Amino acid sequence: MNATDLFIILAGLSLVVIVATLIPTILQIRRTYAKAEAAIDSIGKELPPLCRQITSAASEVELLSASLGGKIEQTDKAFQALRQSADTLLLTSNLVKEAVRPVVTNLGGLSAGVRTFTNFLFRSRD
Repeated sequence: MNATDLFIILAGLSLVVIVATLIPTILQIRRTYAKAEAAIDSIGKELPPLCRQITSAASEVELLSASLGGKIEQTDKAFQALRQSADTLLLTSNLVKEAVRPVVTNLGGLSAGVRTFTNFLFRSRD
């Protein structure tokens, strides 16, 4: 037996060991590929209905957003009208105060004068 024969035997044994090691690995890769393919098929079947549901939900959110925008605009208009009413009420209140104040002052002065006169008149008789 020479070196070439020994090398061929060693190479043959190495190939047997490599093949014995690679066969389980290749079988595991094949099973993994089959599971991945089944998962992709399952996802492919579930994806279109999910996309339709997401599209439907997005449409509903868009509708709600538009409705909410309209309600906010109406609320803003109501607050503006309320602010204008409050300003008008304040202005009217100030005008009434300014108009009534001199009358009340005059009535108060007249009342004090009448009281003083009646006190003086009744004291004089005593």
